[in-house]
Amino acid sequence: MEIHYIWIKNFYNLKRTGINLSSKFIFEFEKVNGDYLLKIYGNPDYIPTFIKEENIKNVNAIIGKNGTGKSSVLRYIKSHLPGGFNNIKNDVFVYSTTDSENSENFCVTYPASMKLSIENATDVVFELKEYSNFKFDSHLDNCTYIYYNYMLEYGQDHGNIEGLYDISTSAILKKERTRLLEDADTLEKNRFFLMKSSDLDFLHLQEVSQAVSFLTHTHIAEDKEDLPFNKPPFLSVTIDNSEKQILTDSKYGDVNDLFRKLEERKPDHSDTKDLFISNLLDAILTNFLITERKYSINNPYYHQLDVHPSESSDDYIERFFLSMENAEYWSERYETYVKIPRLDDLSHLVSRFINIVSNMIDNKEMYVTDEFVAQISMDKPAGDNFRSFQQLYARIKGLTPFLQFSWRSLSAGEQSYLSFMARFYSLIHDKVELKNNLCVLIDEGDMGYHPEWQRKFFKETIEFLSKQFKNYNIQLIFTSNTPFITSDLLKSNILFVEKSEKGITQFLSKVNSNENTFAANIHTLFSDSFYMNGVLIGEYAKDKIDNSIIKYLRNPELKIPNENVKKLIENIGEPILRKKLEEMWYEKFGLEEELEMLEKRILEVRGKIEDKKSNKDD
Repeated sequence: MEIHYIWIKNFYNLKRTGINLSSKFIFEFEKVNGDYLLKIYGNPDYIPTFIKEENIKNVNAIIGKNGTGKSSVLRYIKSHLPGGFNNIKNDVFVYSTTDSENSENFCVTYPASMKLSIENATDVVFELKEYSNFKFDSHLDNCTYIYYNYMLEYGQDHGNIEGLYDISTSAILKKERTRLLEDADTLEKNRFFLMKSSDLDFLHLQEVSQAVSFLTHTHIAEDKEDLPFNKPPFLSVTIDNSEKQILTDSKYGDVNDLFRKLEERKPDHSDTKDLFISNLLDAILTNFLITERKYSINNPYYHQLDVHPSESSDDYIERFFLSMENAEYWSERYETYVKIPRLDDLSHLVSRFINIVSNMIDNKEMYVTDEFVAQISMDKPAGDNFRSFQQLYARIKGLTPFLQFSWRSLSAGEQSYLSFMARFYSLIHDKVELKNNLCVLIDEGDMGYHPEWQRKFFKETIEFLSKQFKNYNIQLIFTSNTPFITSDLLKSNILFVEKSEKGITQFLSKVNSNENTFAANIHTLFSDSFYMNGVLIGEYAKDKIDNSIIKYLRNPELKIPNENVKKLIENIGEPILRKKLEEMWYEKFGLEEELEMLEKRILEVRGKIEDKKSNKDD
């Protein structure tokens, strides 16, 4: 299944807007004497073999400045098309499906209330099909939609829709919010969890878990080219030993007395593994007490246990959690004992977690470097132990984390790219249910990357997705506001969008005045007014040149040379602009100034000649 064209009557800033997502056809939608006419032409720039990955059926990039409506197109698709049509009344769609004999069938579907005819200048048959009641047998449900956006999106709906996998950052955060609401018992608890829980902690744990699964996958371990950067050798896991400071207040006197007793009973471990596990137990207890005492409202039950005279702190903590089995409290309201599932779960989860950590260390899946730090190796596939480790940690930790995870050798940009790859990989790794056809929506996926990575982003993305989803047919729709993707695609694969002077979103026809884009010089594209209004220097620099240099040089009352303005001209990196301003300087201050600048230039050129000579001698 492939979407070729959508005409949207009204969706946010998209009003009576035609969106051509086909590289093969050109569509024009007109209103003629109260009726509607859809014209269909073949795209003369279309090259069927342009994308070499056979399972990538079509690629389109929607290019435009911020605020033009690029992202609105993706939001429309992900909110209306998954699972077939959802709440659609007045819009027109052109799409194609492939039958069992691998023949492509094209369809134009439109609302029954609209009088529509088509003018078809191609040799392809387009079946006209009316729809009503918002849904019909369109075969559009034979497609899974995947939406990715790394940036936070405010005010957008990220609810669960059948046929959509939303792997955007906002959707991942909302998933944890939903879980907290479903788990909480009362409105008061709901408020408490939503106030105190950290969405960022959950997001970070989720990202780390998916990244480890991706990086330790056998294929990634063997094929270094699957990553645009060196794979991090390990993930650092650090025990947060600062949490006790949260409970130093005098109102937690019993907790502080317990901490003092346990400190005196710390076992004298000589082995770093034993020290690490001892500190891990201590951190789990502290984390539990913080949630129980500091972040609980009207808690009817505090779990307390006396310290035996002969037991170590490790023994006490293990016994403390084991004794939570079947924990209950007397409810005055219901006049009966009420079970506490959270404590009953912890009675067996903590011991399982400690055993998993011990097994990982023994199996050399985890290496202890000091009493508070361990490293999980990325050199072999993550086994059942790691999956149990991250799942148990998520269930044990309270409303604050007691472990910190970090990729010490990765920059922020590399972590962002790793997140992109790991989120898509998780759809295969977690074995989610996917249809044979995928429509992948990537909203400004290269945002925040270094220009060199932006330059490589498109190629690496289609190669990665083609490999990961090798058994699926893929339609890719990108949005971007930079020319990097533009240079990678034919004009037939690009849809330019802009805003009129009245603020109306306009999608340009694929028969437009823009130059050929494929393999165009990126610097030349930057100078195109579509991207930069023809300005290729920073706004601060432009203002400085306009107001500190040009106004100064054009002011007839200023006749004494200003050395600071002169230095500013000399420091301009763009040679044509610098030369023009130098000429203005000579005209204003005479030949002596010109001679001085020429002498400096001669010295610069001689220096470059000497450098070339010395390089040849070497």
